[in-house]
Amino acid sequence: MSIPRLWALAFANAAGPEAVEALAFLKALALPLKKLPHTVSGRASGRQLEVMLRSTLKAAGNTGDAGRGVEAAIRSVSLLVRKGRFAYFTSFLDEAEKIIDGRNGVLRVLVESAAPPEDGFEDRLKAMIKRKKNAADVKLDIRLVPALLAGCRLGIGDEYFDGSLLGRLKKMSRDLASGAPGAL
Repeated sequence: MSIPRLWALAFANAAGPEAVEALAFLKALALPLKKLPHTVSGRASGRQLEVMLRSTLKAAGNTGDAGRGVEAAIRSVSLLVRKGRFAYFTSFLDEAEKIIDGRNGVLRVLVESAAPPEDGFEDRLKAMIKRKKNAADVKLDIRLVPALLAGCRLGIGDEYFDGSLLGRLKKMSRDLASGAPGAL
């Protein structure tokens, strides 16, 4: 298991039922945190970052207890720095989102499309996948891949569906090369 995944599991477990809120807090911090050098490390830097995060919370109006999830987020980020693992922050955040989504029945789908999707395509695709896979929710990661020529490919968990023109042409080429019946 990768280091970012281990840290993400520890974070998700520490955040407990407040994991979604903790993840949202981390995502809100992601842009400013990504501006920090990946080499930042040590106890002093970790403590300084923790103090800064807590003062930011206070400035935002949170004067009381930060809650289990936010506390887990602050401690995880400062611990990444203290242990010299801050370079893993982006991977840690991605892994944490995958873990929390999985626990909440959110299905993550990679959509590779030859062209930008038409209006309404995303909503129709989400609804169809949600219904067919019995998911609580669906998150689409849409990437443009002009080499597909037309159509799209879907990656849903361990399943892969190729509805692209490139995929069809490759299949036709393999069928013709193998002399498969009905290739023409």
